[in-house]
Amino acid sequence: MRALPVLFAALLAPSTACSIQQGKVPVIDALALPASVTLDADGSYHIDATISYHDDDDEVSRIRVSAPSIGATAQLAAPGGKTATDAPFTFKIVGTAPKGALGIKILILDVEGNASDEKTASVTLK
Repeated sequence: MRALPVLFAALLAPSTACSIQQGKVPVIDALALPASVTLDADGSYHIDATISYHDDDDEVSRIRVSAPSIGATAQLAAPGGKTATDAPFTFKIVGTAPKGALGIKILILDVEGNASDEKTASVTLK
């Protein structure tokens, strides 16, 4: 399985809510992030996560990760398929982010642009 890296320093343009809703929305069944991470040798925080999801009618194409308190949002390619179980993905947080608890919001989008409900989690930057 492949890791999907992203560096929050390279922020995407502000995202807009997608309301295409041509089909059923994808659903995040489970999300797991580590309780804490330490600064890596490259000067960023690497967060290895897993996600389980399903979509009854379309392929899931993207994972949107945001850390609102530091104003960062990025999209990663999803593992693909209508379902995934404990699929790994990795993202990075810039090393200049304040230490302590960091709220993370994650949603998935299918190929039609339908978005799941957001799942929230927290990771402590040490």
